Amino acid sequence: MVNLDVHWLEHTLNTYLQNKASKNAARKHDGYFHPSQAGKCARSLWYTFKGFVGDPVSGSTQRAFEEGNSIHNLFEKLFADIGILYKKEGHIEEAPGNLFNRLNLNIPIRGSFDAIVINPYNKNLYLVELKSHKDVKDNGNSYAKPWNKLEAPYIDHVYQWQLYSFLTDIKKGVIFYINKNTLQYKIFDLNQDMEIINKLIEKFEDIYTYVNNNKTYPFQPDENHIWCPYKNQCQLDYLKETGEDGKQFFKRSLHITNR
Repeated sequence: MVNLDVHWLEHTLNTYLQNKASKNAARKHDGYFHPSQAGKCARSLWYTFKGFVGDPVSGSTQRAFEEGNSIHNLFEKLFADIGILYKKEGHIEEAPGNLFNRLNLNIPIRGSFDAIVINPYNKNLYLVELKSHKDVKDNGNSYAKPWNKLEAPYIDHVYQWQLYSFLTDIKKGVIFYINKNTLQYKIFDLNQDMEIINKLIEKFEDIYTYVNNNKTYPFQPDENHIWCPYKNQCQLDYLKETGEDGKQFFKRSLHITNR
């Protein structure tokens, strides 16, 4: 019998969720960019594209993802029940050489938008990005904002919505936040912005050039490295590139005897 430090049921659940997280991460290594990655550090995206394995995801983190998925499913069902759901979660793919590359992009990109709904008052289509949001304390160290201070959508979510707007050709929509604790809403209207979209595509094109030329993408000192899934790999590479451990960026020292 396995000697466990935690209850066998917790261990079983955590093992399942960690394996699921690994499979989900592997799906990102599919040779495509994804709108959900648009706000991430360019070097982090280069690691993903090159197939590097990210740092492990904890069972508690994956449980939070599962909770978010359940909330998304609930609201998609509500949209359908009240008769405004035009299209539920849908897959989009564009790539060079692809017969269906109607946008003539020079990069491969794919993803799944959350929902398209019909505004019952003007019959216009709206692209909806659903986001569950935990009610965090205002300690200044978390990426997430306290619910009462969420006065605008997160820029990463704006970038994601803008790319889906471009790929679906739906020019209006919302980012719809749901409080995990209270199920309260905060809804922010958005319009397609080609200036933002062009900058994001240029970012992807730049990374793709490094990938195709088999060159390592440069370190990005102005990015937040604390939550990066490739923090360990990036810090090791930074050490090789500069001879320094980069603790000012990664908030820790490396003690490595064999380089």
